[in-house]
Amino acid sequence: RQGFNVKAVAKSAPVKEEPLPQIDCTGNLQVWRVNDSEKTFLSFSEQCKFYSGDCYIFQYSYPGDDGEECLIGTWFGKKSIEEERAAATSLANKMVESLKFQAVLVRLYEGKEPIEFFPIFQNLVIFKGGASTGYKKFVSENGSQDDTYSESGVALFRVQGSGPDNMQAIQVDA
Repeated sequence: RQGFNVKAVAKSAPVKEEPLPQIDCTGNLQVWRVNDSEKTFLSFSEQCKFYSGDCYIFQYSYPGDDGEECLIGTWFGKKSIEEERAAATSLANKMVESLKFQAVLVRLYEGKEPIEFFPIFQNLVIFKGGASTGYKKFVSENGSQDDTYSESGVALFRVQGSGPDNMQAIQVDA
C-alpha cells in the first residue's frame, strides 16, 4: 500500500466552481396540490406552503431569449402516497403536452431540491402531514397519527439556506 502526501493535497490550487445558472425571478408562478387524481389551484398566499404528505405541480413562466420560457414540475413530499405521485406525474405530462412540448419538465423530491428551485418559490415553508384527500384517507385507513400542522397549534421549524434566495423553513419534531 502506498499513501499520499496530505500536505501536497492541501497546497494544491482550489477547485474553481462553475457559477450556477441564474433563474429569472420576475416570472409567473402557479401551483396546484394533487388531490386523488385531480389538481387544486393554490392561491398566491398558499403556493409556498407545502406539506410532506402531499404532491404538487408547479408552472413557472418567465421571459427567455427567444420569448417566454416555461418550466413545469412536480414536487413529491417524503410522506406522499404513490397514487398521488402517479397522478401528479400524469397531470404534469398533460400540461407539457398542452403546451406542444415547449415546456421543460422536472421532477423534484422533498429534501433533494436543486438550489435553482428556491429562488422561484422564495419563501418556502414545508409543514408536516398533508392536506390532500389521498393523504388524509391513507392516515385514517392505517390508523396512523395525523401530524398535520394546525394554525391553532405550536410547531418548531428549522430555517436553512445560505441567503435570501434559497431560504426555507421545515417543520421538525418539537
